[in-house]
Amino acid sequence: MKAEGVIIASKNQGRMRKVIKKISPLGNKGVMLVELLVAGIITAVSCVGLIMLLIKGREIDTTDKHRRQARVIIMTRFESSAYHYLNYSKLGTTISDSTVTIDARQGNPLTGTLGGTIVSTTVNSIPTKQITLRVNWTELYGEAQSVELIKWLCQVR
Repeated sequence: MKAEGVIIASKNQGRMRKVIKKISPLGNKGVMLVELLVAGIITAVSCVGLIMLLIKGREIDTTDKHRRQARVIIMTRFESSAYHYLNYSKLGTTISDSTVTIDARQGNPLTGTLGGTIVSTTVNSIPTKQITLRVNWTELYGEAQSVELIKWLCQVR
């Protein structure tokens, strides 16, 4: 291997002389393979972390959307005439389970189960009924979810 050099002219007491400086192949003039590998590994780990963050964010956003839809289903049921104060005496103690569609926009619609209970009690000597409705479902990635809301009714006399 032939050593390459740079010729530098220097002036020493009025005389010119040649100085040859050797450039080392291991000097700081380039990038080593190990440095490239380390940079590549750091970049790959960072990209994987970013992708996992985006996936988890999408799951959280989807679950939040489904929870809001489940609340809408329960509130719509509460607003129906079946749970109106005029039907106070007709309300039993249980609400039979029924299947509800939480997200119909997907190719395979996401469905859940709507069920609940009705508990008769008195509050300050006023007869009341506590209606609890619950929607249960399983997200596409396997996590079980539920939303529960409570409504109180009293009898109009």
